Order: sequence, then structure tokens, then C-alpha cells
Amino acid sequence: MKRLVLHIGHSKCASSTLQGYLTKNPILDKIGENKGVVRYIATNMAGKIIQGEAMMQAALVGNVFDFTLSDSDLLSNPALFASVLSQIAQISGPDDTVVLSSEAWGNDSFVTPKVHQILNSAPLPIDVFMLTRPAVDWVNAAWWQWGAWMDAPSIDALTPINFLKVINAWRQISRVENICVHDISQGPIPTFLDFVGAIGPAQDTRLNVATDYDLLRHLIRNRAHYGRNSANPTVEFQLNGLILGQRRPLPIVVSRPVAQAMIRRDQADNAALVALFQRSGHPIAPDVIHRYLDPSAYDHLPEQVDIAASFDADYADGFVKSIMDALLATQVKASAFDAIQTFDPVRYLTIHPDVRAAGMNPYEHFMRFGIQEGRKTQ
Repeated sequence: MKRLVLHIGHSKCASSTLQGYLTKNPILDKIGENKGVVRYIATNMAGKIIQGEAMMQAALVGNVFDFTLSDSDLLSNPALFASVLSQIAQISGPDDTVVLSSEAWGNDSFVTPKVHQILNSAPLPIDVFMLTRPAVDWVNAAWWQWGAWMDAPSIDALTPINFLKVINAWRQISRVENICVHDISQGPIPTFLDFVGAIGPAQDTRLNVATDYDLLRHLIRNRAHYGRNSANPTVEFQLNGLILGQRRPLPIVVSRPVAQAMIRRDQADNAALVALFQRSGHPIAPDVIHRYLDPSAYDHLPEQVDIAASFDADYADGFVKSIMDALLATQVKASAFDAIQTFDPVRYLTIHPDVRAAGMNPYEHFMRFGIQEGRKTQ
């Protein structure tokens, strides 16, 4: 192993998008090098790792996000860290780049003296990759994942992260040699591939797990019926697959005065953050820069926000239509239902190597395409 890359994820900053991509493509070829690959490794609290073909197979027959998160304790538990590095060294070539990821590593209180000590004892240099987003955008996305489920929804408890503070904390670790930071609008996958020096397939747009607006409203307005009182990204990711057509963006529930205060709070630090984006070689749109630095970027927002109004609009017909269109498009017949009862996902991938090569979930492929194409299941 030649290089260790830590993806310092943070909630609502495309962590699942990148982790989902790496789960489906856990071994990437390097650019311009004859030796070595980029390996994505996941681990659990017991120190068991999953990688390569095993990770791909697990993702194909299950949910990719069940196999992506390296536990946050990995970097604060000396024995666990040493064990995982030892296992990684056994499976890695001398020129390999190894990638670990966790959404928790981007929390502003994560880098403790113990984390310093453990990482500074690493047997090789460490590089850090991080994705961010503007403060108001982050608070809005976080509210729709968590706050929208509250009986008395409020944005008061959602304080935007100071990403420069997080980056500077990681800079203090002497073993960290390079830190790469991008706004998510610059592209989570292209910026990551560029940083690790690898090539890979195009991003599957379904890896974005942000819940469809109409789906979210439907679930929240029918919490008692579904027995759900909080967000469940895994379930919502699967349901999102049934939503056809253009997905609508989530409305902004932050008022103009609150948005302006958020931007002013960390304006100087965000100017330094934007400078990092601009030096990266990946374009960043002027309007994104304004959302980091300019309080007037949100002048179009109302003085006060009626959050309840976001749930009152008549949307049912369109929402149900999108579900029905998806179900009718499968053209499921009685024989197909019989086939599903004995469906063997591993066998399906063996019979149809093109499906396996495409990285699609076998159940999803059979329902969406295999039935219409007359694909065999046994």
C-alpha cells in the first residue's frame, strides 16, 4: 500500500453518492501507471473488512448503503485501526491507493488528541478528501431530512458547519500530507477520481439518495399509516426508484434574515474555503460562490416562511401517477410473479453477465427490463 486516502464525509454533502459509487466500483485503475489500483475498503466495529468482488456482490443482492460506512471509531481506536491496516496491507499491492470513508469524520469535534496520536502513528502518509456545500443549502437539506418529521418543525436547532474549521483540524495532523476540498456542485465523482488519479465509469444518477419532494410529503402526511416517525434513507432510496420524471427540488424553508445571518457568521472563513475550490482546476459556478459569501444571494427569500404550506399543496394525483407509470411500465404478468417467487439473484447474474457487468441490482433489472426482454431466471 502506497497511499491512504480518507474521505472526510459530512451529512448532506454527497457522502452517500460517493460511497455508493465506490461500493459499485471498489477497484479503480490508476491513470498513467502500470502498477497499483485504487481500492475502496469498508469496515465494521469488529474490524472485519469488505472489499473488491465481495463488496460488489453484496451491493448487487442488497442495498449498496449497507456496505459503505467505515465506522467513525476506526480512527479513534488504536487496536481497531492497527488491525484494519494490517488486513489492508495483506490484500494490497505496494503501489495501491486505499480509500476509507465515514460521514462522521467531518464532524467539527471529531479530531481529538487520541485521533491525532493514532493517525500520526500510521505507517504511511495520509491524504484527505472532503466535500462541502453552502451553509443555507446545508441547513435546508438537513431540515428536510430530519426537521420535517418533527411535530413542531423548526430550523433553529440546525447550525451550519464551519467547514474551514474542520479542514484546519485535519491539517494539524502531521501525517496528513494533502487535503483536497470541493463544493458538491463541482461533482463528487469527477473531483474524487481526479484527486486519487483514477479512471472509472460515469456516475449512476440513482446514487443520489436525497428523497423526492412529493414522496417525502406523502410519507410525512401518512406517518401513522406507514408506522414511520423519522427519516429512513435506505427505504426512501428504494422508493425513489419508483419515481419517474423530473424530481422537484426541495423548497427552501429558511427565511431571508436567517439566511443572511448564516452567511455573515462565517463569511471570512468561507472566503478561504472558496479560494480552495477555485485553485482545484474544477469549475465552480459564480452563483454557488455567492451562496457562500454574499448575504444578498438569498434576497429572494421571504421575511417569514410558512413551513406548513410546503405540505398543503394538492400534489396527490401527480405523485400517484408517477408511481402507477413506473409499475405499469414493468408490464408484469402472472408468469412474472411466479418467476419472482423463486428468483435467485446470484443465478440471474450468472446467466446474464451483461447485467453483472453493468452493476445493476438483479431484482431491479429483472423488474424493469428482464421481464419485457424475456430473460430467464433459472
